[in-house]
Amino acid sequence: MAYVGLYYNDSVNKYINQREVFPSVLIAKIFGFGTFDYFEVQETDKEVPKVKF
Repeated sequence: MAYVGLYYNDSVNKYINQREVFPSVLIAKIFGFGTFDYFEVQETDKEVPKVKF
């Protein structure tokens, strides 16, 4: 699952960088391309569940 987050964040980073480069910045402003948020895992989701048998 961690690889999915890394791949997503890498894709978002490439998108943001490409959107800020000329001439893409002009097209992005004209058509209203927005930004994406990076994937973050909450601290509570990182905890290992306790299992009892």
